[in-house]
Amino acid sequence: MNIADDLASGFARNTGYLVRQIAGLDHATSLIQHDGVNCLNWTVGHIVNYRNVILHLLGADRIDWTDARYDRESEPITGDGPDVVPFDEIKELLVASGEALARSLRASTDVDLQRLVESGDQEVAVGSRIQFYFFHDTLHVGQADVLAGIS
Repeated sequence: MNIADDLASGFARNTGYLVRQIAGLDHATSLIQHDGVNCLNWTVGHIVNYRNVILHLLGADRIDWTDARYDRESEPITGDGPDVVPFDEIKELLVASGEALARSLRASTDVDLQRLVESGDQEVAVGSRIQFYFFHDTLHVGQADVLAGIS
């Protein structure tokens, strides 16, 4: 196994776990607010959003997703609105993003992962950037798990 396969397996594990945790939750439940964190709708949408960033880093097609509402530092979602994606759609996109990541990572080569990209004021290898995004994904999967349990 190589790092790309390890990452693909890790993202697949995160996807499977989160899908099970949010399976029975509806849109209204995903919008429930909790002190100090954004709602479940934003958290899972944010995961999908950053998976598109990884797909872009890998040179793969992004999944069809309206990402600005779920970007880092975006305004909290405090209720339903025209820019809030229905939770059932987010669930489908979570699965699609996991499948796309697995395909793209397993198709990547060491050369792909060693390619340098800008990150802030420095250049880093794509593989290093994806490892950071795996940490980010796992962090928010854990946060979503807690939110799903108290919603």
